Amino acid sequence: MNRSGPLALLHTSPLHIPVFDALRDEDHQGLELRHMVDEELLARARREGPAAVAGEVRAALDRAVADGARAVLCTCSTIGAVAEEAGAGIPVLRVDRPMAAAAVATGPRVVVVATSESTLEPTVALVGRRPAPPGAPYRSVRCWSTGPGRVSRRATPTGTSAAWRRPPTRSPTPTRSSSPRRP
Repeated sequence: MNRSGPLALLHTSPLHIPVFDALRDEDHQGLELRHMVDEELLARARREGPAAVAGEVRAALDRAVADGARAVLCTCSTIGAVAEEAGAGIPVLRVDRPMAAAAVATGPRVVVVATSESTLEPTVALVGRRPAPPGAPYRSVRCWSTGPGRVSRRATPTGTSAAWRRPPTRSPTPTRSSSPRRP
């Protein structure tokens, strides 16, 4: 492995580039970053599932290796597991792995909040695979919100998981009832 090469970052949105450049500038000035952006990876993974983009992810990782990357950070939680499992010959880390480890180590309840539904299942699976501290059960509560607004919640017993989802929007169809409708 080339320890002096750049760190490649696999993004599914160009919005991540300035974020990771700023993080690098805070603590690792001089570290060379190589940003690879492929928005279609996320679009297709949302439509067909993360496994559907395994070939394209592997090709992106192969390009990073050919360009001399010493490691790759996948900044998309939806395809992170696919990237880690690709066998690129260099370390590949998904951006949410350290978060999952810290969350499970912090306490008995883990809440996952995702801004994209496609991120929910891979992140909950990652948290579920992390070993809890000895003698400390935890529960994973899955959440999804499309942004500001109402979010519904279902409580679950310890050791299980539930889904929080934004309630569907109601159409503004007028009703003939004289009493107000209750949700």
